[in-house]
Amino acid sequence: MGFKDNPIVFLLRKLWKYSKGNRKNVILYFSLLLVANLINLVEPLVVAYLLNMIQEQGVNSGNIMTIMGILFLFVLLSIGFWFFHGPGRVIEIRNAFLVRANYKKHLLDGTMDLPAKWHSDHHSGDTIDKIDKGTNALFHFSESSFEVMEIFVRLFGSYIALIYFNLHASYIVALMLLISFITILRFDKVLRKNYKELNKNENDIAAKVFDTISNITTV
Repeated sequence: MGFKDNPIVFLLRKLWKYSKGNRKNVILYFSLLLVANLINLVEPLVVAYLLNMIQEQGVNSGNIMTIMGILFLFVLLSIGFWFFHGPGRVIEIRNAFLVRANYKKHLLDGTMDLPAKWHSDHHSGDTIDKIDKGTNALFHFSESSFEVMEIFVRLFGSYIALIYFNLHASYIVALMLLISFITILRFDKVLRKNYKELNKNENDIAAKVFDTISNITTV
């Protein structure tokens, strides 16, 4: 499987393609979500600083105000996170509706342009189910692409922090990440075949349901 055929890369390319006319907002909400996740990375550092202070100095009249200030910083971090994450999610979801509409129109136009022989050889119920599955899958990815951003930012952010604190430990973690990545790809290879078969069976069921409903007056 090539890089372009990777599910995440493939879906991101489709998201960008069918966001035509709204791509500046795609860049905007990805930027907002990136900043929100970077703010999230600060929280563990604040926790570590607070615990380190309490361990070394305890809680006394000399540092109580500093501790209260650090605790208040958590509130500011939460506000800062939602200041970027909230608007980013709203723009993301609105764009997801546009992506679904554009992709469905693309599939419908392509289907309507096919010759009559193709339509006679392919069941309408099967075609309708495939169009619905494709558009819904792209919509669900488009409205939750923030999860991809979150995973990558946390992964690389944590790894950079690990390199800073313990370079040698990062070698072991890199090896474990590689093993995990290869294992996931192997599972995905099996799952892709199973999902392909599952989708085909669901297409057949949809075709039979369409037959039953479309012929109900005849029956």
